[in-house]
Amino acid sequence: MEYIIKRQFEKTASGSLRILPGKILRLASIVAVLPIILAIRLMRPVVLVRFGKLPNTRIGGFATCPELYLCERDKKMHKRSLDFFCCHKNKNANSQLKRMWARILPMSDFVNLLMAANKLLPGHERHVIPMPDENDFQGLLAVSRPHLWFTKDEENLGAKMLREQGISLDKRFICLAARDSAYLKTTHGETDWSYHDYRDANIDDYILAAEELGKRKYIVFRMGAVVAKPLAICPPGVIDYATTFRSDFLDIFLLGKCHFFFGAHSGINSVSMAFRRPKAVTDVIPLYSVHTWMPDDLFIPKKIWLKKESRFLTFCEIFDLGVWKFSQGEHYTPYGLEIVNNTPEEVLALAGEMDERLNGTWQTTEEDENLQKSFWVIFNKHQSYRNPVSRIGAAFLRQNQELLK
Repeated sequence: MEYIIKRQFEKTASGSLRILPGKILRLASIVAVLPIILAIRLMRPVVLVRFGKLPNTRIGGFATCPELYLCERDKKMHKRSLDFFCCHKNKNANSQLKRMWARILPMSDFVNLLMAANKLLPGHERHVIPMPDENDFQGLLAVSRPHLWFTKDEENLGAKMLREQGISLDKRFICLAARDSAYLKTTHGETDWSYHDYRDANIDDYILAAEELGKRKYIVFRMGAVVAKPLAICPPGVIDYATTFRSDFLDIFLLGKCHFFFGAHSGINSVSMAFRRPKAVTDVIPLYSVHTWMPDDLFIPKKIWLKKESRFLTFCEIFDLGVWKFSQGEHYTPYGLEIVNNTPEEVLALAGEMDERLNGTWQTTEEDENLQKSFWVIFNKHQSYRNPVSRIGAAFLRQNQELLK
């Protein structure tokens, strides 16, 4: 209790006296619900009540963490308990996603108070839900049904909103996204996110692939809640949805129903993953973050240029030097490393491979299979705790065989 009071006064001192009444009310509310927490503790021999906060400030974790929790429940990986959830109040990544989780999970703002009061007492850990992170290292998604679903009214609304844009759900469509820094700067501007810029991609590098997918009779929706710039060119079949008629609802509707997701490694592709939609992911970095647990997924990584030797690091070097875990742009500089985005041609090749694999027209070769095996031998040597079932792009390996040495 002493720590809680001290922390609240520190926050008040660093801010303004105007927030003092709110802090006092908050503290009084926490104290007021302590009897409920005591009752919950007394009930523990009969029923375990637990609390958890969903990571709703960023869309990637908001999509996958609750989904993986539910997969774990289905597999009886949690003790029998009554679990209640809340969300962060100040920022919410997507209102539609919050609405959908609220009809699946018992959620209330009141749980925020219960969680705070629970922390005041010893043994509070037993009443906290151990939420999984965004990585499906146990391979649960591939063997579990999706838990997110659209109501009949939502189905009708999605179809209506697309019809108003002259788009029919009868046509196959793809969600395309290229990660840039605009979203975090706009929605989480209180933090300097420049250390994440090394993960960015250039949407212009995806136009060639988008044009090809349009020729293959897909509609391509360029996604993004906030984007740095519009598409320079919109070829036939390509819609710059992010800069025209986007909404929180349509973001989830499109990502949940697309033929596949295509684009740079970012939080938005996790929404499609939660719905079990296939994804072809480009510009993956660091290698530690690659998703390897869905059998229809493809990916290609960024390459890393070693300046002093004028060559790219091999995959073995990336692992042996620890570069595969570098999580900030500044980590690469002392080693004289430069991060190189995937080329438009590499992006195009991955789009074609994904389309043909899903349509059953892809023809592999013995060379392709041998190159795959070589990559995964290197990968598994350092990440044996994963069970990879995804594939790295075939054309990327053919054109970069020196990376396997």
